[in-house]
Amino acid sequence: MKAFGIKSYGGPENITELEVEKPQINDDEVLVETKAEGINPFDWKIAEGMVQSWLKLTFPIITNSDFAGVITKIGKNVQSFKVGDRVTGFTLTGASAQYIAAKPNRLALLPDNVDFVTGAGIPEASMTIWQGIFNHAHIIPGQKVLIQGGAGGLGTFGIQLLHQIGATVYTTASAKNKDLLISLGAD
Repeated sequence: MKAFGIKSYGGPENITELEVEKPQINDDEVLVETKAEGINPFDWKIAEGMVQSWLKLTFPIITNSDFAGVITKIGKNVQSFKVGDRVTGFTLTGASAQYIAAKPNRLALLPDNVDFVTGAGIPEASMTIWQGIFNHAHIIPGQKVLIQGGAGGLGTFGIQLLHQIGATVYTTASAKNKDLLISLGAD
């Protein structure tokens, strides 16, 4: 199958087309046909070798982490998804491929009213802000929270999550984004 990746650390000039085997799934995985992928700062940090002190890679690697697509095969132990489900997901590397073997806990159903390109932009930003709000800051209903840069990827997800649980959300942004941020739930 076709994929894009790198054969050594470096910048975007190192990205090349690869011919790789279609992934085989384990009993606890699904096979996703990729329809779109997202590119994040974390992806280029991996490609440039900025995280190699804790993330050891064997080259060549397929690049990027966020994707959206359709499940084409289910492992026998998977019960939370079915063939044909539209999903968005995250993998440490490997999103720039025609197919991805993925664990169900790294996937979410993609609503019918969200296209694949938009869906591929959801995983890393939403997961990062979720962890910050709930796993690290332990925000609870009624708390007051300031989100710096509310119109960015993390900010737009954070405002919605905080509003949903009943927190008071303050944010910084340029005046042109005021209506957007209020529509997302900023106070």
